[in-house]
Amino acid sequence: MLTSHTYSKVKQNTFTLVQESKLMFQVATYSTDFIFEKISATRSNKIMLPDGNKFRNSIRIQLFVEKGTECVTCGINGTVFVLETQDLKLPPHLNLYAVDENGEYVLMTKDHIHPKSKGGLDEMENFNPMCRPCNGKKADKV
Repeated sequence: MLTSHTYSKVKQNTFTLVQESKLMFQVATYSTDFIFEKISATRSNKIMLPDGNKFRNSIRIQLFVEKGTECVTCGINGTVFVLETQDLKLPPHLNLYAVDENGEYVLMTKDHIHPKSKGGLDEMENFNPMCRPCNGKKADKV
C-alpha cells in the first residue's frame, strides 16, 4: 500500500509519488552533497545542473544547507534530492527525501517551530528540518 510519502518504482528511472491523489514524476535524483556543493559554488538564486536541469535555491533548500537534513523529531536523515513535477510541461521542483528502514522514500519538510497559525514568522530562526510524518503529527503545536 502506498502512503502519502512513499515512492514506488514503476519503470526504469521513473517513480511515482502518491500524494493527495496526485502523481509526481521524477525528473532526476542527486545526492545531498552534490546539491550543497552546487549551492556553495554559485551566488545565483537559480542553479543549473550539468544535465541541463535547474532549480531555485529556496528558503526550504537553504534550511537543509544551514540546519542539516535530519528530522529534529525522529532523526531520519534526508540523503537524496529528487527533481520532480506533477506536470511534465511545467518546470520541476527539488524535494529532499530520506529512505526509511523499509526502503521507502520519506519527504523532508520545513517545519515552523512556532506555527504560522500562532503568529510564527517565515524566518530561518523559526524553521527546523522535519520529515512529513513527524510534521503531520506535530501539526500546529509549538
